[in-house]
Amino acid sequence: MWLTKRTGVSYPDFDEQLAVLTDGETVTVWRRQMVLGPAPEYRVTAGRELAMPADLAPVACRLAGLSIA
Repeated sequence: MWLTKRTGVSYPDFDEQLAVLTDGETVTVWRRQMVLGPAPEYRVTAGRELAMPADLAPVACRLAGLSIA
């Protein structure tokens, strides 16, 4: 899932909000920095689909393994 941090929310506050939303889950969080083009700033990967509030503009996407022969 891709998420966008709202303008005006500090990074520590956003990290705390994300910790509450993912409590009890094993998650991986990636943050995009210094990239070209508009895109959500955070990628959250979990073992199941997570419910996120609309103000984080969540975009769900599934990861798929690639087989290279």
